[in-house]
Amino acid sequence: DMSELGAPTGYLVNVRLDDDDTIREILHDASIIVIADDFDAGELLSSLKGAAISGIEEAYQRGAIVLAEGVGASMFGAFVQIDRARLTEGLDWVHGALVVPAVSSIAESSEAQVALETHTAEIAVGIGHDSALALGSGGQVQTWGRKQVTIALGTPQDSDD
Repeated sequence: DMSELGAPTGYLVNVRLDDDDTIREILHDASIIVIADDFDAGELLSSLKGAAISGIEEAYQRGAIVLAEGVGASMFGAFVQIDRARLTEGLDWVHGALVVPAVSSIAESSEAQVALETHTAEIAVGIGHDSALALGSGGQVQTWGRKQVTIALGTPQDSDD
């Protein structure tokens, strides 16, 4: 995708095979980090933990752009849909959220509806095909592409206070 857009040659970081020092070294100089959509959610989450997410966070703090597509985007919520029956803890860059890729409306995701109804997630963010939600420093939020981004809020829990 990046070469079709005219981007210069980059470096492939294989977070499953490269050692921690190599991962950190390559990510240290990154100005854009692309996390593609061609991975199994469980494998990707496992691979991102440790040196990879540490390097990504450091690069982001220095001003790098993190472009996470599809399944990659879902990793950045507080929860990740690993399979149809199970949510697990995500990277929590979007606090309290379940990020659902490839839906034009949260109503299309029964998993998101259940997560909101059971108060597992506070919000659900749906990102449609050819759309992106760009989150920047200082609370900047933009929609890109077709701009099919939907946000659904969970219902507040009853309180006895």
